[in-house]
Parts: sequence; structure tokens; C-alpha cells
Amino acid sequence: MRNEFAPQNIYDESQGRLEQTSKFENLVLETCYNKPCEIINEDKFVHEHLLELQNHDLATLQHSLEVGNISAFLINKLGNKLKEEEAKNLMASALLHDYGKTKLDPNILNKKTALSSEDRSEINKHAEASSDSLKDWNETVGLIVGAHHRFQKNSYGIDLDELVKNKEALKLTKILAVVDAFQAMMDPSRPSNRQGLKSMDEISRELNEKFASVKENSLIIEAIFLLEEYYYQEIKKSKTTTNIIGHS
Repeated sequence: MRNEFAPQNIYDESQGRLEQTSKFENLVLETCYNKPCEIINEDKFVHEHLLELQNHDLATLQHSLEVGNISAFLINKLGNKLKEEEAKNLMASALLHDYGKTKLDPNILNKKTALSSEDRSEINKHAEASSDSLKDWNETVGLIVGAHHRFQKNSYGIDLDELVKNKEALKLTKILAVVDAFQAMMDPSRPSNRQGLKSMDEISRELNEKFASVKENSLIIEAIFLLEEYYYQEIKKSKTTTNIIGHS
């Protein structure tokens, strides 16, 4: 029974949190594969930080969940090429890699017009912000999220000198970098994709150009090859969904 003497805003606040949590849990259930779901449900830190990300910018959360799905796919396909601890750290990094965007102005994150150089400079701060927020929880994850934009053209993030001292983080950062870019290239909500879904040939070419500095790495070569399988899997799933809706 409601306490009539309690301030109204306490109830409003509590109801708002409940609604946001319910929305988050439904999104995770609808979006995530088994492995990301398990981590989100079992790890309070991951759950709370993703919920905070949703409350700040829903589009960034949706991107993060899909990066988690793609990483789970790669982990499954790579098998024993990743140790159990490496797989856990890659999954946590995939889900939380853009957490630092909670420190940025949502108006910049959701800007519909072209970003100015000042906007771009502001957005580029998110990698270090992610690292600062996560490194005390998991040092390796902090390194991975902080450096995952370091292997591309126009790189930014934490200094690579910090990364090369941790071989596990170095390996996983390269994988996350490719997965993050691949998801963005497939995302129909991105301005660069509004003319239609890119072909896998176009995506492969862009990935190889973007990550020229690491494309000779055998694990990256294999990851890009496996992402082609994921691409066609998603295309098939999308067509099946469309057919079901069309016949309902």
C-alpha cells in the first residue's frame, strides 16, 4: 500500500526506474544471443552499466548489444583459439566498449547533420572515458575498450604503449576493433548506410582498408572471413522474418 505521506517524486522516480529496467530487459531478451544474455543477467556490473547506457542513448545500447552478438558468434567459431578467460573479456569489452559515451552530450551523439570537427573531437573522447570507467573493475577490459579505435585510420584512444604490455588485451582489441566497425557497416540506421545494405564485398574492402595495419594478422584474417558467414546468416534471417510478416 502506498504511503500517503511519502513525497510524490519518490514514487515517480521509482516507477521510472522500474519502467526503464523493464524496457532494458525486454530489449536484451529480444536482441541478444545466449552468451551476451548470460553475461548481462549474471554480472551486476555489466547489467547496471548497460542500463545506464540505455538511459543516456538507446541507439548506442542497441549497437553495443549487436557487437556483443557478433563477438559471441566469433567466439563460438574460433573455438579453442581463444581461452575461456579471453572469451569472457572479449564479451564484456564488446558489450561495454561504448560506455564512455554516457559522458558525452546526447545531442552530439544523435546529431542528424554532419559532425563538425569539434563534435568529432568530443566523440573521440569516449574511448578513454570507457577505459577510465572500467579499468578498476577489469584492467584488461579497460585496456581493450580504450584502444579499440587505435588500429584504424584516424585512430584515437589510449596510448598503445599501455596495450602492448598485455598480450591478451592486444589480441582481443584487434578483434573488437574489426567487429565494431563491421557492425557499423551493417547498421541500417547509420547515415552512411541509408542508401541500402552494403554488399559483403564492399564491407570486406572497407575493413581491409580501415585496418591495413593489422590485416596480415592471421586471427584478423580469420575473423573477417567468419564475419562473411555472419553477414549472410543475418541476411537469411531478415528475409525469413519479412516472409513471415508478409504471410501473417
